Order: sequence, then C-alpha cells, then structure tokens
Amino acid sequence: MALLLSLALAGCAARPSGGASSSKPSSSSKTSSAKASSQASSASLQAASKPTIFSLPVVFAQDMNPLTSSCMLNVTLWPLLYDSLTQPDATFTARQGLAASVSNSGATMTVQLRGGVKFSDGSALTAQDVAYSYNLVKTTPSSYFYGNVSNIVSVTPQGSGTVVFSLAAPDALAQNLLDIPIVKSGSGPAARTPSVGSGPYTFSTNQFSGTLSVNKSWYGGGTFGFQTIALVNMPSSDAVLGSLKIGEINYLYTDYGNGAVPTANLESKAVNLNRMVFMGVNSAHALTADAHVRKAISFALDRQSLSDDAFSSQALPTDLPYNPDWAGGAKPTGAELGAQLDKAGAELAAAGFTSQNIGGVVTKAGGATPLQLTLLVNSGDQQMTAAASQIKVELAKAGVGVTINAQPFNAYVAALQAGSYDLYLGNLSLAADMDLSPLLASGGTAAYGVPANSATLAAFNAWRAGGALSALTTAFTGEMPFIALCFKTGSVTFTPGLSGTVTPTVQNVFYGIAGWHY
Repeated sequence: MALLLSLALAGCAARPSGGASSSKPSSSSKTSSAKASSQASSASLQAASKPTIFSLPVVFAQDMNPLTSSCMLNVTLWPLLYDSLTQPDATFTARQGLAASVSNSGATMTVQLRGGVKFSDGSALTAQDVAYSYNLVKTTPSSYFYGNVSNIVSVTPQGSGTVVFSLAAPDALAQNLLDIPIVKSGSGPAARTPSVGSGPYTFSTNQFSGTLSVNKSWYGGGTFGFQTIALVNMPSSDAVLGSLKIGEINYLYTDYGNGAVPTANLESKAVNLNRMVFMGVNSAHALTADAHVRKAISFALDRQSLSDDAFSSQALPTDLPYNPDWAGGAKPTGAELGAQLDKAGAELAAAGFTSQNIGGVVTKAGGATPLQLTLLVNSGDQQMTAAASQIKVELAKAGVGVTINAQPFNAYVAALQAGSYDLYLGNLSLAADMDLSPLLASGGTAAYGVPANSATLAAFNAWRAGGALSALTTAFTGEMPFIALCFKTGSVTFTPGLSGTVTPTVQNVFYGIAGWHY
C-alpha cells in the first residue's frame, strides 16, 4: 500500500502560517484465502523488519533549543526532552503538565507549579525558569511558539512556585497556549547539545550520534516501552525520506505541503494541524457586500468532496470557523458538509438574483448585475489551485460565475493588499485557543475583506471573555465574513509494527509514547 508523504516540514524551516493515509481497503471481491495470504506476508515483512531500537532524525548542525530553533526536525523532539505547563490533547482540551492548577479570570492567568520537579541536571524547576522560557519566546519572532505569546503582556514569577500571566485581552482558552517547553534559565544550547530540560528523556551524545534515555527522575513516572531512543543525524532534509524508507529512522512527522511523493511499506496516523482553509470574501465590493450572497456561496459548496478530492482526504471538512475535533465546539452534520443548492438559491433570491442569463449566471431583474466573481489563488500551491477549480464548478451549479485569477505568491499577496479580488483562497494555522482575531480584527494577518464593525468579531470577543459559543456561531453564520472550508491534516509515518496507542497531536507528535513498543 502506498502512502502520500510530504517533506514540507521534514527539514529545517520556520513554522508555517498557513494526513490521512491514502491506502485503499482490500477489495471485497478478494477471497478470504487471498486476504489471509496477504496478511501473512505483511506479518512476515513486519517481523523481518522490526527495529531493534527506535530511531528519530535530528540535525546537529542546527539550533537545538526548541524555543529559538527554526529546524522542525529538532523542534519536533521537544516533548521528549522538556515539559510544558499544559498540553492540549487531540480534542484541544488542555491537560495539566507542570501546572498543578491554572486560574484564568479576566486578563489574568495564574499558574501554580507542581512541587519537586527537577531538571535533568538535578536542579529544581522554578517559576523563574518558566518566566525565562516565555520571555525568550516573546523576544524571538521566528520561534515556533511565538503565536502562543501574542496575547501575553507579561510573565511574572511570584516566589518559586507561582507564575502570573497578564493578558492583553481575556481569553477563555488561554490555558491551551501554555504548551511551551520550559528550559532551564540561561541554559543556551551548546554545540550538538539541547538546552537543559525536565522531560521524560535525557540527552547524551558522542561524536557521531545522540541518544535519549528514560529520565528516571521524571515527575510523570511510569514505565516506557522505549528505554532508549537513537538520534540519527541528518545532513539535509533530502536525506530524511531515504532514511525512513530504509529503516535508519522509524518515525517522521510531516505537514503535507505541496509535492507529496509515494512511500511504500510504512504505516501512518493523521495529525490535526489546526490549519483552516477558508475562502475570503471582499465585503467592500458591491456583489459580495450582501451577506445573502456570501451565505449563498457557502451553501453551494460541497466541502466533503473538496476535502476528499482537492486535498486528497488530508483535511477535515467544516462550515464553522473552529476545528471540528475541538471538544468545545459544534460538529457539522453530513448534510451541512455537502452542497445545499436549495438554500443557496433562497439566499440568492433574497439578494435580488432572481433571473439567469444565457451563460447560466444569476442576475437581477432584467438581466442586470450578473453574479460573476473573481477568485484569487496562489498559483504555487497545487492543492489550493485544485480547490479553486473545483469551487468554480460547484458554484456554477448555483448560478454563480467564477473567473480564477492564479498568481505567484508575491503577486497574490499584492492583489490581496490592493483589494483586487472578490473571493480568495487562504489558509491560516490557528492557535490552540481557536483565536479568530487574525481573520477578523483590523490589522489581522488574514483580515482581508472583512466587513467593517463585524458582528462576528464582537461575538468572538464576547465569547473569548467568557460568553456563549453559540452566540459566536450564530453571528458567524448570519454574517459570513469569510467562508470556512476545512482544516488540514498532516501525518506521522513510521516503520510497521509499532504497538501502543499512537495519537499524535500537532503540539506533541509523540503523544502517548510511554506505551509504544516494537
């Protein structure tokens, strides 16, 4: 069986602002004996290739401090060597780590630390180390964790066991953003050596390789299937896939950017990236200023097919502006994920589009004002251009005409900034607190074309301060300031035969590693 594996984040690159296995099930026409033969062959292959030690990639030539490194191979290792105050699980529910308790009220969040936690060098982990780590991220815009601190004004230790976070604005899910690795104050990485941490493994190295060994003093305790993990140095990102294929390394996280390549004889688990793909709408243009038109466009889209086809089943379809896996959010139904042309037609009629011209495009009375729109897309993103083509076909069924304007990235950004579009396709990695302000607030990194005095922004701010999520959902679906399409997934791909519960998250791709074994 083939898997689609992308190297977009396999090497050393900064966090983007913006996978499911493609293996097909066995055909029902195959005989049971053929299935048994195939299963036996697979079992034999796994037994023959079972690793004797679990190995992971690292780039020793790059920064190994997870708070400052732009090398994703190195950053990905952080949950093995460090702890965080909390850590969101697969449902974006914060689980306590170093935090014994978290109090979040208004614009102040207070964290009480667990007592007795020690770094791998035997020194005590204190509130001063937490403040040091967060302030290091705040002064490092290139940090993978920089988005976590955008709403944090200050971090103040009180004694050795309490940390007070002052927030720029209230955030009901601020505890979800406390998944920043805590490093020992002042412990910058030496050559080929990470900063000092307190995590479940400790690091050692020789001239050619590195080893992670179970930290016997780790506060979490428990028994680990992998007592040691080998770190295999990668001279370049190009070497990573080859190393995975031949079993030199056994586990690799990728985020499925462009350029997927087939890889056989490997297993895979999806990773929810919390990266929303959306269609922006220029509310300043006459045709798209009407919320009825924006809602009609949303109703006309078949998000399930879009996720399956344009994004190769590497996406979770949704019509809501927050992750469908989030435990606190509403789950869209199957009917809501398919095209609802009757509802689209009703919204178009409410906007005055009651006729059609000879080209099948809806118009207002007497053939006036055909609903012909321009859709801007980055021509360098293969999945997004495929999505644009599919959207054009789907909107045509509702009588909405679309002209695709595919531009190289710099020209695409320039067109956005100039407002030269009716619709555009974009994607944005949301923080684990489901912060929509980059899409809604004035000056937000993706707030192009949003209606002035957006009702959705007001409802979002009210929810973030402790109000009802249902009010945000109602405001969004009524105003439709942008159109949510899906949330992208990446994957961890690994040598077959890995036992235990593999439940990777984008914050921790090794979630549950204590129970893993070959």
